[in-house]
Amino acid sequence: MDLILLESFVTVAETKSVSKAAEILFKSQPVVSRHIISLEKELGYDLFLRNVRPMTLTSEGKLFLDGILKSRIIMQETFRRIEALKNGYEGTLNICTHPGQLFMYDLVPVLRAFQEKYPNILVNIEANYSGELSRRLRDKRCDCVYWRWEEYQDENR
Repeated sequence: MDLILLESFVTVAETKSVSKAAEILFKSQPVVSRHIISLEKELGYDLFLRNVRPMTLTSEGKLFLDGILKSRIIMQETFRRIEALKNGYEGTLNICTHPGQLFMYDLVPVLRAFQEKYPNILVNIEANYSGELSRRLRDKRCDCVYWRWEEYQDENR
């Protein structure tokens, strides 16, 4: 299905006029009319009531417009997510920490702020002891390790 035909359809539906749509699209009125006719032939049903001014959608046309507008929102969200992915703002962040620090007061606000700024990044937190934390980081099974050195020192005294 040609996106140009869909663009003409949506514009006619929104303006309720082939002439106004043609003006907005910088096309001639006959071209926009042909777009609508081509789309209707491709779909196999009328999108607009004929000989009615302003242009009025048929029941099928209303459903089709609703679907196109929903698709437009999905496409915009997809493009936003692709851009975020390109910039490294989507995916999963795996954090390893010591069990005693899993719910530390200083970690929770940092994670909350991170999730607000990067809502498309899933944060996984896994608790392990120090030797396993080092191995997971070395083996790239986690992206970063969080622990407070002062508390680690206290454990080893």
